[in-house]
Amino acid sequence: MVEETAIESLFRAPLAQFVELRKQLASELKAAGAAEAAKRLAKLKRPTVSVWAVNQLWWHEREAFEALLAEARRIGAGDLSGQSEHRRALGHLREAARRLLGDAGHPANEATLRRITTTLGSLAALGGFEPDRPGALMRDRDPPGFEALALPLSSEPPARAEPSPGLEATREPSAAELAAAREIAEREAAAKRAAEQARRLAVERSRLEAELAEARRLLETRRMAATVLARQLRLAEAELESSSAEVAALEQSLEALAEP
Repeated sequence: MVEETAIESLFRAPLAQFVELRKQLASELKAAGAAEAAKRLAKLKRPTVSVWAVNQLWWHEREAFEALLAEARRIGAGDLSGQSEHRRALGHLREAARRLLGDAGHPANEATLRRITTTLGSLAALGGFEPDRPGALMRDRDPPGFEALALPLSSEPPARAEPSPGLEATREPSAAELAAAREIAEREAAAKRAAEQARRLAVERSRLEAELAEARRLLETRRMAATVLARQLRLAEAELESSSAEVAALEQSLEALAEP
């Protein structure tokens, strides 16, 4: 057994089996002569329920997961028409996570589903699972911070080109030319940062819109349930009133029979 296969087996398994299976797989790797791989595997921490669910989505809902990543790349390239497909893929994965959690006996509450959706949105914005292996996510992910978008700007002037043999050496660039070149470089870097920020904002907006749509659907479902319960309450109250009148009539009849 190789380390990659062992990790895949571990993260695909039911969450309740994680600790015991980790021990078993580490022993198998060690017996196969892969002592260092066995040590690395033994150090892997048991994931949270939300992280486990995201990994299961990779293994069991691959098509939708890859569609989510693809649409995020499409949005990042400036094609905002991909937002609709991105929201659709995110909503599909959220519902699939709900089913996976329920089938495995884990609570599929709104807090857990929101955590899963946030992680999915973050993975989409970053383009994948890195630095983790695909399907072997180690921890929940938060949306990437924009401070990470800052690109280092070199304070060194552009390298001076060496003159070609037989030609006169070009003159040294003036301070004004160096300043202009640096300004151009800074503008290009700022444009790249702005484009990346716009891409990540678009992905985050798609994630939030998907959550909003789910919240509205849940609100409508609960509103309908409340309407039904109110109708049932009115019927119950009417039946209670009728039963009370019937009891009172029977009590009067009983009292009449008891009179001499």
